[in-house]
Amino acid sequence: MHYVANAMLLIACTAMTAGSISRTTHARPETAGCMGMRASQIRGGARDDGRYSFSLTTYSPEGRLNQLEYAMNSALGGALSIAVIYAGGIAMATVNQTKSPLVLDLLTRKIARLSDGIAIMHSGLAADARILTKKAEACCLGYKGKFGEQAIIPVGNLVTEVASILQEYTQMGGVRPFGVAFLVAGIGDDGNGLLYRLDPSGSVTSWKAAAIGKGSAEAEVILHEEFEDLVDRDHALELALSIALRCSSGTTEEDVETAYIERGHRFDGG
Repeated sequence: MHYVANAMLLIACTAMTAGSISRTTHARPETAGCMGMRASQIRGGARDDGRYSFSLTTYSPEGRLNQLEYAMNSALGGALSIAVIYAGGIAMATVNQTKSPLVLDLLTRKIARLSDGIAIMHSGLAADARILTKKAEACCLGYKGKFGEQAIIPVGNLVTEVASILQEYTQMGGVRPFGVAFLVAGIGDDGNGLLYRLDPSGSVTSWKAAAIGKGSAEAEVILHEEFEDLVDRDHALELALSIALRCSSGTTEEDVETAYIERGHRFDGG
């Protein structure tokens, strides 16, 4: 009887202990994982958009690449640049945001000549623009090296090459997108002006008149209202300059750089 009583007492204590452990286990609060996410979030529970902010190659549940959107915001925050096609050429204007009298040279030109009949403007991170402009120049030189000194790379071919580089940096790990947008102006085989806009995603669009940078949305509204098929270079330059002044507060004519490129591969400015 003594042994039976002890056995029954041991069984009862074991059952009570197991129940206590079971209750304690179920009552334990859920702890965060190594990335600061709770288990319910990992299993598909509450969403945290911050998980996608630092990944270039991972889409958010809304189908967005956050780092690419940040790069586009960088391009939108740069100096305003405008280009307008006229008969036989393209007029260009860009705002110089560096107004300090101590600055001797920006080194990265806002309007740069790439080759005969091709010019480029940028908005966004100047260092990124410098790298891509150098790559574009190398592409132009490579074309001459392959087809002869007098050969001029077609504007569309050059734009495609630059766009491919931009797009490549949106789908690789360990890099970031270029925070810069471009307007590429050139003369086509028929002698008429061509104008392309490139954004950090590598998207390319062709325009009669376009703007990039801070105030570009307002500038394009004005272009839509005031642009016409201009036949005169002076009127095209006047329109580009006027819009640059109207869409950039505190800007004077001395702060705006203008240029044009036209039939015969004549380039003036930059």
